[in-house]
Amino acid sequence: MTAFPSVRRLRSCAATKEILSSQSDEVIPFLDHLEQAERAVDSVEKFLPERLLTHLFDREFDDVKLLRHLAQRRYVIRCRNLSRIVAVHGEKLSIGRHLESLKLQQSGEVTRRFAQSTQTYSMWIGETEATMTNPSLRGVQKRKQKPQPGAPLRVRVVVSELRQTGEKPLRWVLLTNLTESAISVLERYLERWKIERLFYFEKVGFRLECWHQENAERIAKRLLLVQIAASAVYQISQATDDKSIQVMKSLAKLGGWCGRKQTPIGPTMLMRGALLFLAAMQLIQLHSKRDLFAMARTLEPYLGQILRR
Repeated sequence: MTAFPSVRRLRSCAATKEILSSQSDEVIPFLDHLEQAERAVDSVEKFLPERLLTHLFDREFDDVKLLRHLAQRRYVIRCRNLSRIVAVHGEKLSIGRHLESLKLQQSGEVTRRFAQSTQTYSMWIGETEATMTNPSLRGVQKRKQKPQPGAPLRVRVVVSELRQTGEKPLRWVLLTNLTESAISVLERYLERWKIERLFYFEKVGFRLECWHQENAERIAKRLLLVQIAASAVYQISQATDDKSIQVMKSLAKLGGWCGRKQTPIGPTMLMRGALLFLAAMQLIQLHSKRDLFAMARTLEPYLGQILRR
């Protein structure tokens, strides 16, 4: 936007569920999360024209109109509507009914960690193709719109199951237009969880909901700084060389990590450790070691127990 809106304007938009965007000088009416997703995809494609992008969506974004919007882009969407009618080899039937006859092949094992245990599953994968010819029903119920027809859309359907004896299989049905192997499609979709955790970390670790800024410019600046800080923490957590891993562990211990191998290092621990480290670096830049010990002796009557730890 050409100028940051006032606090009154922010509150007004929150009350009327309108959208203020840096991509528009006008207020945008809120329709639904699907329409917002389409706008976000267009913006990302516009500002990152040189990148090979893959758009990842969870089950609530399984929508025919969105799929058609993504037809010329790379995408992976987890399928929710298994009752949707599609054409398979000229025969029209639901996706779920079609997948009943799909044969899956074993493709290794997967280990998942839980709070109190570790479980090992056998992974089974299969794929097929289907053509969507039905109109979009978006807005038919809530906004009383007419069904929106569209061109036939050919999609690749990748199915993954984690199986364990005596347990119900954990199944994913993914819709995509990627031409990579089925395993690669699954790995792409798994990246969505990292994105989810990044935003969770920003919300919980940086206590986003406790912010008190009401000026849009200050909110935007703080969000930008938090994005940079959160990304830096996650980059540290992805360290692979021995020296960086040792530094990561040292920061985590400063942040409260107990040091046990079975206890994973979380981003919040890394953030706390990094903040302590940066504060220490600032101290030694501002004061000499002699000055710091002199300050400690002066503060000992007040903070003796803390300083002796």
